[in-house]
Amino acid sequence: MKKRLLGLVLIFLVVAAVHFLPIVYTRWLWSQDREMTALLLYNENNLKAAAYVAEAYTSVLEEEGVPLRAADVNEVIRLKAAELAGRIPALILPDGILQTTPEGLAGWVDEYLSAGGNVAVVYDVGVKNFRGNFLERAELADIIGLNYIMPAVYGKHPYASAKIQFAAKTDWDFFQCTPGRDIPDLTLSGIGGDAAKYHAAYNEVIREPVLEDVRAWAITDAGEKLPALVLSDYKKGKVLYVNLPLGNLKANADDMPLRSVMRTFLFDVAALPHLINVEDGVGGLVLNMRFFLRMSEEDLATHMARGFLNEKVPVSLHIAAADYLDTPGDDTGFDAAGYGREQVEVLSRYGRIGSLGGMANNWFAGKVESATFGAAEIKENIAANNKILEEITGYKITEYSSPAGVHPQPVMTRALEELGMTGYAYIYEFSAAPNRTFVNRRRASDKAIAFPLLAYHRYPSLWELYLVAGNSGDATEEKLDLWLQEELLPYLARHKTVRTLMVNEQHMYAFSTALKNLVDYLADASGEGRAAALTMSGYADFLLRFLKTEYTFTQNGGGLSLDLKNPETLRGIVLALPKAKYGQPADAGLIVSEDEKWYYVKADDPDAKEKIINIPAN
Repeated sequence: MKKRLLGLVLIFLVVAAVHFLPIVYTRWLWSQDREMTALLLYNENNLKAAAYVAEAYTSVLEEEGVPLRAADVNEVIRLKAAELAGRIPALILPDGILQTTPEGLAGWVDEYLSAGGNVAVVYDVGVKNFRGNFLERAELADIIGLNYIMPAVYGKHPYASAKIQFAAKTDWDFFQCTPGRDIPDLTLSGIGGDAAKYHAAYNEVIREPVLEDVRAWAITDAGEKLPALVLSDYKKGKVLYVNLPLGNLKANADDMPLRSVMRTFLFDVAALPHLINVEDGVGGLVLNMRFFLRMSEEDLATHMARGFLNEKVPVSLHIAAADYLDTPGDDTGFDAAGYGREQVEVLSRYGRIGSLGGMANNWFAGKVESATFGAAEIKENIAANNKILEEITGYKITEYSSPAGVHPQPVMTRALEELGMTGYAYIYEFSAAPNRTFVNRRRASDKAIAFPLLAYHRYPSLWELYLVAGNSGDATEEKLDLWLQEELLPYLARHKTVRTLMVNEQHMYAFSTALKNLVDYLADASGEGRAAALTMSGYADFLLRFLKTEYTFTQNGGGLSLDLKNPETLRGIVLALPKAKYGQPADAGLIVSEDEKWYYVKADDPDAKEKIINIPAN
């Protein structure tokens, strides 16, 4: 009897050890870790089918200088949520890779929020059981105030095609949406100028006050209004619900929704310390000027006299080098090696020369679009264009733009990467920040940065605006001038970010006053440090160096210690510290500036590769 009892006790102890020791060990490991980060959760079972979603979030947050770690929800739920909130101020529950969640997650998240943490719940978190079937009630419905999955009403497809409309201009601005990406009524525009369409989940209100917290609506094709962005206070924290598949969108070439929402949540809501991904913490504009037609000395003199070219405002000047435009022998191309050589020499004083396609603008675009040219021909003709321009400028050509926007992925970007080119204009992901774009759920390149072009409301670029100028009441130069001066440039300065505006010769004449005013503004703003005039290669080089930075925020009493390293140099890399949480660092060798909400800190030695910054509590 005693042996049997002893055997049962031993079995119990073994079972208990197997069950509890991993929990104890996991808690011990995390308790020893004092690193301060945002935390991205996933479920290993979901990750297998949608790893690209995690890659999309990670790619964007790396580019935004966010201290981040990722962990399996089944591991994290074993930890004490209240303790975790002390050093993990922001929890990201992403779309696609957290559809199934462990029992008890809602209670754990409640505890985390009660301790002052902040949570972003994106799209379809906790909507399925472990068999892959929809639940009748989403796991976090009670916390959000919405049941965001409704299979009982809508069956196996409880999602709808919808446009996104912001509740007010203040909400559009709060979520850092790019000026010009809207059409009337604060609706996000698509690449054709109409409303962009997204998949949104049908949902129902289970706590009425939540409707007061709706910042944007998903308007279905049937006219139904579904909450799309909801930011609510919850006990001592804040919870953001996003009814858009942000990671899936980014992985399929729509960068702005994920980037804008995450910047708002992490920086403005959670007040997360981070590095700023613009040099010296100054946002700015890349002006991409394009030349593909024969240009006389008088034409160039006119551009200079009208103030479009200013040595204080470096721009990206892209040239199609051939002497023909549509077919060899038509003698209407720029002719950089002959008639246009002197013009290239003059233009090179005003920024950085780059290639516009491969030799002839319309000819190259037609060959690529018709698939007459494959990868080898694309690379060969871009290389030929580069060679002509390199012989004149004396430096390697590293910038590119596609004529007529013809940029088949991934073949075009692979060709650019093989040619050592680091920045390219991009018509997709329009109005987004420069980034390592994704195509078909994979990053197109780790070495070449896409520069999406700005849209102007219903017009995907100034080219479309030019075509309808004078025929449309919303396409006047006066309105363009106001948009540039009062919306776009202040946005870039306020949010410390970069956008790209494409201009060709026709625009220079059609919008001469607006463009001159823009150049004048950039000259003044650059001199005063309010905004920067950037070239593609200049910003691409900075961003690629920025991405090599290693940084660790470690809790130190009530403050932080930042260990900062870059194998090349820390020049221009700036730390942003929220004043609400931290005081001004007093270490030697730092340059500190500030605004109402943030301290901005950088090393005063431009050649420094390492720096430890001690950050006091507020």
